[in-house]
Order: sequence, then structure tokens, then C-alpha cells
Amino acid sequence: MPDVAGLFPATPNDRRRELRAGERDLVVTAAGGLPGEVMKNWRVKAPNKFDREFGFSRMGYEIAAGWGAAMADVASRQ
Repeated sequence: MPDVAGLFPATPNDRRRELRAGERDLVVTAAGGLPGEVMKNWRVKAPNKFDREFGFSRMGYEIAAGWGAAMADVASRQ
């Protein structure tokens, strides 16, 4: 079981639970209510770092999207 202590900081006065991504990380969401919630609340720190599938609920989108984004991110391979 992975240790997740400290990954989701929350206080009694703050109901948000945050998982922080790095400036160069890419977030991919698909299916259900998650894409809409992420779209409303996510603040990207660099262009081309958020990809969402909306409306057609293609199963497996996250796999192809992550793979394609990794192939397109030439800077991370240098």
C-alpha cells in the first residue's frame, strides 16, 4: 500500500483536497463529472498541460491521450 500521508493536505476550514502536479506535468481527464470539475478548477502553469475528453465518453481515452502527449512533448525527451 503506497504511503499517501501529506499528499492531500486539508484543514477543517479548507474543504479542498489538493494534489499538486509539477509545472511540466500533464493532466488528462475523461468520462463522468471529473472533466467538468477539473476544467473549472485547474490552473495550468504552462500551455498544453491539460487535456480533457468531453461528451462522447470514449473508453480508454486516457491511455491514448497520455501516450500521445508524451510523444508530442519533445522537450521531455531531450
